[in-house]
Amino acid sequence: DEHYGSQYFERDELIEIIDHAERFGYGIKFHVNGDAAVRTALEALESVQSRLGTLTGQYLFEHTVLIDPSDYDRIYNLGVTVSIQPPHALVGIYGDQADHWREERIDRAWDFPALEEASLQIVLGTDWPVWPTIDGFTNWSTAVHGLNSRNLKVETVFEGYGTLGRETAGLHHVGLSVGQEADFIIVTANPLNNETPTLLETWVKGQRVY
Repeated sequence: DEHYGSQYFERDELIEIIDHAERFGYGIKFHVNGDAAVRTALEALESVQSRLGTLTGQYLFEHTVLIDPSDYDRIYNLGVTVSIQPPHALVGIYGDQADHWREERIDRAWDFPALEEASLQIVLGTDWPVWPTIDGFTNWSTAVHGLNSRNLKVETVFEGYGTLGRETAGLHHVGLSVGQEADFIIVTANPLNNETPTLLETWVKGQRVY
């Protein structure tokens, strides 16, 4: 009952780090695998924002697994991007986190539709090499079809793995617009029609799109 995970930075330490980031113009990714971690990071960001008037850096919450319902609006108002790995939801409910969070909170964990309902910016990743596969369509299919009540909308997944994901990673030069660099595949089905492609017909690596 007294387990709160491992908190490596206290609120005041985070405030100092965010101050430094704002002063020198870089973003921060916070590892917030739990609602207490989310709350501490939010308090630090709000403290700096209150003093400066606005935040100019890019801030991302990594492994946004569990959020207190009262904190969704705070994340939205701060413009924080949340990063998730949908396949984790397949096993997380059977692991140590479930044991620590107990029934009163585990039902709120990996609640991806709640992130969508709160209109948060969502990016997706694989957590490779912790997670065993980086296969794009395996992770796509899991996010859209494999989580039952926790499934994400196909548009969210497309944006999270695509445009928003690359922009958050600082890869603005990569994409599917004229003049950008792109690795791409040609498939036999349209993922945006909620279908799961199974046959990769062509793989072109390093092909510049004109």
